[in-house]
Amino acid sequence: MEESIFIGATRHMDILHDRLHEQLKSLVNEGLQVRMEKSPDGKFTFVACNFIGLGAGQKRKYVRTVCMDNVANTICEIILNHWEKVILENLIKETFYYFNAEERNTILSHALEHISNKDEAVYITYRHQRKKKILSELSEFLSTNNYIVIDGFIRFRLKDYVNELYEVAEQAVDEFLMEREYREFIQLLKYFVDIQDPRVSCVNVTMDADGVFKLYDENGELIDNNNMEEFMIEFISSEINYEDLLISSLVTVAPSEIVFHFQPKKNQKVTVETIKKVFPGKVKYCSGCSLCDKGKQPQK
Repeated sequence: MEESIFIGATRHMDILHDRLHEQLKSLVNEGLQVRMEKSPDGKFTFVACNFIGLGAGQKRKYVRTVCMDNVANTICEIILNHWEKVILENLIKETFYYFNAEERNTILSHALEHISNKDEAVYITYRHQRKKKILSELSEFLSTNNYIVIDGFIRFRLKDYVNELYEVAEQAVDEFLMEREYREFIQLLKYFVDIQDPRVSCVNVTMDADGVFKLYDENGELIDNNNMEEFMIEFISSEINYEDLLISSLVTVAPSEIVFHFQPKKNQKVTVETIKKVFPGKVKYCSGCSLCDKGKQPQK
């Protein structure tokens, strides 16, 4: 006995045809005949799979289930590996239309980074969750249908999955806005540095065992930090943290050179990178001196 399934979509059908052909080889090796034919129909391309020799009764039911499982797995992989980027791109274009094309591309890059997390364990878990949702819907649909158009299936049957990708897009937009705000903040700090003459030629930055920063001039004299906090309040107009106060202090004295007499800890690297961007080419690290030794001593 024979049964057919028709799969249509507006894109990625060459890939689907080739993957499905490979996927169904195991069934051919077990004696089932599979004939595949690809044909265009307007903006769609269809792949017809004809399964010959399914048998009858319970055998037919079992073989059909195996065939549809192979089809569902192939379509699922195509959606995850090829459609996902398209879905995100369309969501960003339609929802966040007020960004220009370049900005939308940056947002898309952030979104793709979110779904392909650098942490392998997180990536595998998150991908498995998405795959499980898609496969569940595909299996249910194909149990009673021999005709599927992937574009429509995604739109009408994968709403939860698409909503999840929309949340990823929103996170990417938030990240993009934060980065833009950060770049603008850096430019403003650089402007303040550029419009004033250096008060000291070199600032040496130490950090003691308690995490307290101190600034010394080129002669090793402690730089007076009076009124720095007042400047910080006026400049940032937000809650002060210790690292921000360090940055504002350096901006205030606008040195020609900054020397760090310590290696920044993990939670301080963002601050150090910010300082490097505000003072490009002016930041150095000391390999060892009396100020380095002084910085290692606990504050009394």
